[in-house]
Parts: sequence; C-alpha cells; structure tokens
Amino acid sequence: MRIVTYKRIKEFTEKHAASENALNFWYHTIRAKEWTNLNNIRQTFNSVDYIGNNRYVFIFLPNENPSFYLFFFFFSYAKKKIKLSQFSGFH
Repeated sequence: MRIVTYKRIKEFTEKHAASENALNFWYHTIRAKEWTNLNNIRQTFNSVDYIGNNRYVFIFLPNENPSFYLFFFFFSYAKKKIKLSQFSGFH
C-alpha cells in the first residue's frame, strides 16, 4: 500500500512524541501489505474499524503515556493507496 500523507503523520509525531513508535511501526507495516478488504487489515491491526465511504479509523495506544490517538484514513484498494483524512488525540 502507498501512504500519500506521510508528511502529516511526521508532523503529528513531532507534536506528540509518544505516538512516534506506534506510527512508525504502523507506517512500515502498511507499506509492505497488499490489503484487499477489511478482514485483511484486521489480520494485521485488530484496532481498525470501518466507518463508511472507504474510511477507516485506527486506534493507537502508546505505551509511554495514558493517551490514545484516533487516525482516520481513506483507503483505495484498487489504487493501493491510503490517505490520512483526520487525527485526534485524547488524554
């Protein structure tokens, strides 16, 4: 899969250092995958949910602090592309 918004992910990790390890792992794992449906994604990441219109939400729980982050992505299986549409952090 190709991630077309890596710059936004990098900017987020600069502001939220606790998310860096989880997002780097997520990024490198996704680049190596060829997903075709939600079940494929869940075999790799069980914290993903489909929310409609080719959009998915991933929940990241960094080990270093009690915060968690929600990342909303648009998946195009045909084009093998993922685009970050929104992210949120909670404490």
